[in-house]
Amino acid sequence: MALCAVAVLAAPAAALARVGVSGAGKDPLIHAALGAQALRQCGAVYISSVNKLWAAVFFRPAKGWASRCKTPRHPAWTALHHTRGQWRIDQSGDSDACVAVHVPVAIRRDLKIPCFPLLP
Repeated sequence: MALCAVAVLAAPAAALARVGVSGAGKDPLIHAALGAQALRQCGAVYISSVNKLWAAVFFRPAKGWASRCKTPRHPAWTALHHTRGQWRIDQSGDSDACVAVHVPVAIRRDLKIPCFPLLP
């Protein structure tokens, strides 16, 4: 009986689990967030498990790629929304102390975007 209760409590957490994107699948998202010349090794990319039309790109160069990922300006994170057949920037942030007002709360939590609204 206790095992069933634990499984029920664990299910909601598993339902909110962003999906990592790797390989060539990262390219359209990296280019939308960081620019056409950005390399896929320059960012971590996740698709929301809540709504597959939302994604986040975090500027995190892979080990050994930091020198090749330098750009004049890059955000720490970028929320992307897939509309009209392509990924488009919905909002970007440079620090943890920002207010995310464009990204729905459930999506923001799922993608672990490090910004929080003043009001939910």
